Amino acid sequence: MSEQELLGILDWIKFYEKDYKVVALVEGIYYSNDGKPTERLEEVKKQLAKAVEWKEKQVKETEVFPPCNSEWHKDSGGRVWCTTKSGGINREWVGVPRRLFNSATKSYRCACVKNFGPPLASPGSKGNRGDLDNPSLKEYDDCSSTANSCKIHN
Repeated sequence: MSEQELLGILDWIKFYEKDYKVVALVEGIYYSNDGKPTERLEEVKKQLAKAVEWKEKQVKETEVFPPCNSEWHKDSGGRVWCTTKSGGINREWVGVPRRLFNSATKSYRCACVKNFGPPLASPGSKGNRGDLDNPSLKEYDDCSSTANSCKIHN
């Protein structure tokens, strides 16, 4: 199962634990005949914990690399751009749009990237280019490296 699917299951578990009292356990894959958790249940709990860690990492990544604003018109194509509120993340900097690669999903998304001062992705690091040198970033084709708005093609 994906992390998102596991988090959905965790939401259901929390819902039932909050509103319902356990009156019995079903013997089978998760509980033995004497009501003790099985090895499989322990494995699932570890997977759920990893999914929670994944989600926390995603939240942190979104704070460092907020999603871009975007629009699409069938006649003129699309555009991505950055503001101080892109992706619902309020900040003091605008940034520039870049394609951010996600190794888990093997796909790119548009991210606003801080382009001055020390990098946010590695606190304590020095530099004056923000996060522009992050190896997971790629510039948009036919877009100035300093533009805060880029036209995207089909």
